[in-house]
Amino acid sequence: MDLFSNNKDINVAIAAGGVAGRAHRRAGGGSQDAFAWVTAGRVTAAAVADGCSAGAGSALGAGVGARLGAAHAARRAAAGEELAELPRSVVADVVAELARLARACALDDDGASRLVADALLATLHVCVVRGGEWCAFGVGDGVVLVDDELVVLDEGDAPDYPAYALFPSLPAPRVRVHHCGAVRRGIVLGTDGCKELLARQHETLPNGTAVGGLADQLADERWAKNPSLLHKRLFAWAEHAGAPGDDCTLVVLRRSA
Repeated sequence: MDLFSNNKDINVAIAAGGVAGRAHRRAGGGSQDAFAWVTAGRVTAAAVADGCSAGAGSALGAGVGARLGAAHAARRAAAGEELAELPRSVVADVVAELARLARACALDDDGASRLVADALLATLHVCVVRGGEWCAFGVGDGVVLVDDELVVLDEGDAPDYPAYALFPSLPAPRVRVHHCGAVRRGIVLGTDGCKELLARQHETLPNGTAVGGLADQLADERWAKNPSLLHKRLFAWAEHAGAPGDDCTLVVLRRSA
């Protein structure tokens, strides 16, 4: 999926990128995070997801979850659904799709449960934009910036996952609404690993500039002219200053004139 979008028919530009954490790099693997975005007319939706570290196939769950979250949010918003209704309806859509996928890939309920635990547990945070309306919501830990307000969602070693709704013995996953309304600048969605980016935002890149935190990425207009700048900056940070301990992925949705 493209790293950048600047659709002139809508009033938002998007940049996204991420890097694998040290543990996954040492093991020779890639990131278990994912991002996705889609546009449909006046609607743009983007999502980030962070796969459960205990699941061998969690990268699959993150990729599927991010794409499902963005697609269902865009589809419902384009159909005219009130944005305030999207958080619960979109998460319910994602849960239903994960249930169908698990049943389709397994021979029985036990096999489906194992598949969910091994590959479909991932956090999910979504932002949808329709005209001047913005709505951001999610399930699980992560980092969210709305204009100048930063929220760090820390749920410890056992964050919520949308797919927990498929296990009757577990509490229902909590759906958090980060923002619903107008914005001045935009919204940034980040996975749990972005906490280290915040802590190390003053570290310099090979060109001598600081990598910057979420607010810096939202304020930086250069990636509007350089489609891959955000991803390149994160990669240069990891290579020059050392990779973060955990996978770090973010999506920047910036209000355009």
